[in-house]
Amino acid sequence: MNIALVTNLFPPIQTGTAHWVKELAYHLTRVGHHVVVVTCRLAHEVHSEIVDGYKVFRLPSYRLPVTKLALGFEQFYLGYLPGNRQRLEEILVQERVEIVHQCGHLLDLDFLVPQVCKRLDIPAVCSIHTIIHFPRNRIVDGLMKLVDRTLVKWLSISRYQCLISLDVEIAKYIRDRYRHHNIRFVYPCIDPEVFELPTANVLEKEFPFKILSIGHVTTMRHRLDLIRAVDRLVKDGLAVELLIVGKVLDPTPVKLVEQLGLQEVVRFAGELPRQKVLELARNYHIEAHWITTPGLGTAILEAMTLGLPAMTYAYPGIYGEVPLADMENIVFATPGDIPEIASRLTSLANSPSLRAAIGKEGRKLIQDYLTWPKAIRDIESIYAEAISR
Repeated sequence: MNIALVTNLFPPIQTGTAHWVKELAYHLTRVGHHVVVVTCRLAHEVHSEIVDGYKVFRLPSYRLPVTKLALGFEQFYLGYLPGNRQRLEEILVQERVEIVHQCGHLLDLDFLVPQVCKRLDIPAVCSIHTIIHFPRNRIVDGLMKLVDRTLVKWLSISRYQCLISLDVEIAKYIRDRYRHHNIRFVYPCIDPEVFELPTANVLEKEFPFKILSIGHVTTMRHRLDLIRAVDRLVKDGLAVELLIVGKVLDPTPVKLVEQLGLQEVVRFAGELPRQKVLELARNYHIEAHWITTPGLGTAILEAMTLGLPAMTYAYPGIYGEVPLADMENIVFATPGDIPEIASRLTSLANSPSLRAAIGKEGRKLIQDYLTWPKAIRDIESIYAEAISR
């Protein structure tokens, strides 16, 4: 198939969506499909390059200013600019594209794609990677939900033949916000090459107990509960370290660390290259991923692949038939329940054998259910169905 992946987020931007699109393009190319990626760049002309055997076209774009509404992120680009509709049409015609996959609906290219595809009579599908909300402010959250249910629904989402959900929670969001019932599941997956890396040394008995938390620090991934739980561990006399990896886009957790006097215990490493994060993870005992809505993501799955026990806000069944089991192959924790978080961290700190058992079963779970070859087969089926219609 000739496939176009369109997204506002693509490397060098470092986000889960950006990495997901890059790996999707790579693995589709590996099994013989002709793939092009259309994304954004700060320039006045289209730029093209070859990456891992597929073409990447970068459209002229505008960078959003840094605001709290944009989570303080400085790499959000808008690509629905004058001339880009024609440019996208030219790329799709030139590359003889048969199916367009819009990856993510957080920004604005998801509005452009259905218009161009309708004009060219090309089917389009959209994968939903995040939930549009703003829990830190009820008024802003209400306005965002209103826009999501109306403008986003009618000008974008309702025009896609199929929506791809990355977990059960996102599927609920799709049904509630958009009333779109053609939903297919493709769960986040891991490149099999990660299994070739050395695994983490979770059996190490010496303290301090080392916690890693991967992901940009935003209002929806602020780690406040995790930091307060670590403070409890310190007050209980447990030697512990917490390293948070990602851009600090919300200063609140930094201020909390200072307020609690944890500067020697909790460190912020900033954004690091993916390969560096994978190397770093092998020297830690647990990865504690944190966000305000239930879910897993690429970072936590990679940690599990390295044999790290992983703590997150989720539940059995969030990945459908994938048998996630609390304290067997993953560790669940509830936001706001600081005693529970502290208790589970203490149990893992004091039991290297428990860490090793959860890490081993988590790694096996990824290997059995969440690798790219399976995901590619599911995605090929979705594309073929859209084309046949």
